[in-house]
Formats: sequence, structure tokens, C-alpha cells
Amino acid sequence: MKTIQKTLILLSLLASLADAQADKFMMVFLTIDPNRPQLPQQVIDSLQTAHMANIQNLANEGKLLIAGPFDGGGGIFVLATDSKDTARAWLSTDPAIRSKRWIIETYPYVPRIGSICRVVVQYEMTTYSFIRFEWKEEKVENQLMKLVDRGSIVAAGGLQGSGSILVVRGDIDEAVMKKDRVVREGKVGATVRKLFIAKGSFCEK
Repeated sequence: MKTIQKTLILLSLLASLADAQADKFMMVFLTIDPNRPQLPQQVIDSLQTAHMANIQNLANEGKLLIAGPFDGGGGIFVLATDSKDTARAWLSTDPAIRSKRWIIETYPYVPRIGSICRVVVQYEMTTYSFIRFEWKEEKVENQLMKLVDRGSIVAAGGLQGSGSILVVRGDIDEAVMKKDRVVREGKVGATVRKLFIAKGSFCEK
């Protein structure tokens, strides 16, 4: 009986710790490095297999919360930390990252709409438009958000020191955003990618 009670107390403490850390997020961008080493296809395939296995290991350890690729290459991770040093240490376990296949960017992420929810084992993939804003003034980002149907927004949040992101259902015409005055004047950059990710990753219903 005492063993069961101790186990329940431990599980309760672990759940409390998870809740306490739930608002600590690091968004990681993996962008294909145009100067990456040229390797035989067999080696590339092996690195990709190791990369996917490492993703699963990080998820099993509770370090990686969500991950998804972009159409055309690269993708995002969201890690359960807001420490860049910790994020770098966790990412260093990935053989494909160590082989310098990607340019890695890490930014503490603060959700404003939606959040980050760890996905259960059985999940369904979906596609969203992922918009990355790079701006010097938040008000210019707000101007661009007016071009998006508010009802289609799945998630939005800030990237500490590097703008913000917006996740939207449906298609976004990047050409329309590029015609907007604040983009033309160089006050903000807006890049639109298609993101493949598990449903519920941004705590959406």
C-alpha cells in the first residue's frame, strides 16, 4: 500500500513539474544548408533514418513536444525549454544536425493564440500555412495580420528577438503579403511555407 501511495505522490509531483514547465518553449527552425557537404545517397538515407529515430527519442524523453516538415525541405521543432544552451545540447544528439545538413535557428517562443500541446502516440497529420514574420516594430506585424481571416488562425506567437509566427488553416497568397506597403518598404519580412504537422500540435480542436 505504501509503495502505491509513494508512486501516486511521485506521479503527482511529475505532473506538477510538467505543468510548471508547460509554458517554456523553444522553436527551432531547420533550413536546408545550401553549402552542406555532398554525401553519397546511402549516407544521406542513413542520416535521415537516424534523424527520425532521434526525434522519437527526444519525444519519449519529453524534450521534444512537436515537430513537422515544411513542403520543399526543412521544418520546425518545439522543445520543452526556453534555454538556448539546453536546446543546443538536446539537438546535438541528432546525427543529421551534427553533419551540418541544416542551418539551425533557435528562439524562445511565447504563444499569443493557441499554445503548444504534446501530441499523443496515435495522431493524424494535417497541413497548415505557416507564416514567419521578421519585424522591428510589432505594429507592422499587426497590419499584415489584417490580411488573414481571423477565423482561420490556428496559432500565433512571438519569437524572442526575431519577430513572430502565424499558423493558418487554408492557403495564404504570399504575393498579396509582398504587395503590402510595410513589406515593400522593408519594415517587415513575411515568408509563407506549408507545414505538415500532427493535429492538435497547437492545442487546436
